[in-house]
Amino acid sequence: MAFSVTVHSTSPSGAALQAFEALRIAEAAGANVTSLASQFNLLLQSSSLDSSFQTFQNDASSAEVAASLHAETSRTLDFVLVPIVALVLTIAAESLIYVRERIMRKRLLSQEAARV
Repeated sequence: MAFSVTVHSTSPSGAALQAFEALRIAEAAGANVTSLASQFNLLLQSSSLDSSFQTFQNDASSAEVAASLHAETSRTLDFVLVPIVALVLTIAAESLIYVRERIMRKRLLSQEAARV
């Protein structure tokens, strides 16, 4: 997802640049940064204090951590669930084969008994 930053004629402060870098890192981690980008643009347009940018940087870092945790949880679940699902499907297939063979055996025995 790409986002744009509106900059006035004055160059942004160091805190603003650090906040922007935190925003980019959060986006790279997979966080949804749409609202954060809008908030960042508002901070730039209003020439906010450095403390506002530091608060924003903390929010962006929190979004990055949340996105990283979500990605790690998803990878772990995939790693655990794929073998479990394969095992369950194998057991189900084997059970169905066993039931089918049992039904076929019963039919064969009933046909043999009918002949006698």
